[in-house]
Amino acid sequence: MIRKFKTDMPAKEDLEQIIEAGLYVANGMGKQATITVAVTNKELRDRLSAINAKIGGWKEGFDPFYGAPAILILRVRTSRISGIIVRGLIP
Repeated sequence: MIRKFKTDMPAKEDLEQIIEAGLYVANGMGKQATITVAVTNKELRDRLSAINAKIGGWKEGFDPFYGAPAILILRVRTSRISGIIVRGLIP
């Protein structure tokens, strides 16, 4: 399977609509306050891609976001979920 996204940046309105749709998904009895961050800055997106590739064990230069020009990061504030926090990127 080949995965690749268009290089065109989605319209701001389209990203906002996708984020809004995400507010209506099931989320642990409504107790998880989800925060969605849209990353549209290419430099930051590329840094996150490199970090994600390293964590995932992929070869240097592999893009785990398959060329998507924008990415959405979901963060859930809850004490019951543990995860990796990359210092300096996400408070």
